[in-house]
Amino acid sequence: MLFKVFLAFLVAAAVGLDLNAIKRQKTTEPPPTTLAPISYTIVDPGPQAVKCDGACPTGWLYYSGSCYRKYSSSMTFSEAQNSCVGLGAKLASIQSQEENDVLRKAFDSNNVVTLKEQAWIGLKKQAGGWAWTDGSPVAFTEWAAEPTTKNCALFFVDSLTTYDYQRGLWKEFNCTQDAGSYICEKVAAA
Repeated sequence: MLFKVFLAFLVAAAVGLDLNAIKRQKTTEPPPTTLAPISYTIVDPGPQAVKCDGACPTGWLYYSGSCYRKYSSSMTFSEAQNSCVGLGAKLASIQSQEENDVLRKAFDSNNVVTLKEQAWIGLKKQAGGWAWTDGSPVAFTEWAAEPTTKNCALFFVDSLTTYDYQRGLWKEFNCTQDAGSYICEKVAAA
């Protein structure tokens, strides 16, 4: 220890430092740091579909009295409709912007997909215009572009590779072509 003090004295003498003068200097404290408050905004994600084992079968999501499930199987509109019926359900009938948003959020995989990988919903063109396959009135639509010649509707759950349409919009599609998925809906248990 004594050797270290002596060595420090020799180094200070060699470079011309006055160690005693340095010791006598007053040190000043840095000014106090003032922290700015952090501001944030809580964003309400809005209504959500949730798991509800008492009301919906395993794998289905509950929202507003109904259970929903998206199946990723490539099939035509009629095949998708029959698949839902075999499960005691129907292709989804979307009655409001809120329900549309809930389904988009529930089934969005955050993947970029092709048109054929979008989901069938239960909207089909009949002689008098568009109708839900369960017979409920068409009180709400969310077309990406006005339908023209095709007779069934796809729901854009995911972004398209072409980015032509936004998630949550609908597009007419040929009923006899395969789409990559479909959304079934059934009444929730009481």
